[in-house]
Amino acid sequence: MVRGVTKSVIVVPSPDPALFESAIFIIKPGAVQSEAALKKRLLREAELIAGAYVREMAPRAGRIPAPAWAGIGAAAGALAACLVLLLR
Repeated sequence: MVRGVTKSVIVVPSPDPALFESAIFIIKPGAVQSEAALKKRLLREAELIAGAYVREMAPRAGRIPAPAWAGIGAAAGALAACLVLLLR
């Protein structure tokens, strides 16, 4: 057990519980002088950071992966070749 160490922390609940439960931010000593206004600003900043992480790490819905585009291109090429052969 560590004694004599006090840290200020902000715990932010996850915007997407599928990725993580909560984020814990450890505040540097001396960063919070004015209790109310600065703590609200720090909490807002922590929420923005957690939200940005979720947006970055969450799978992109509706996006087609590169191998699927390759398959679509191959199918289009094969269809074009068949049409050229039929029109001859």
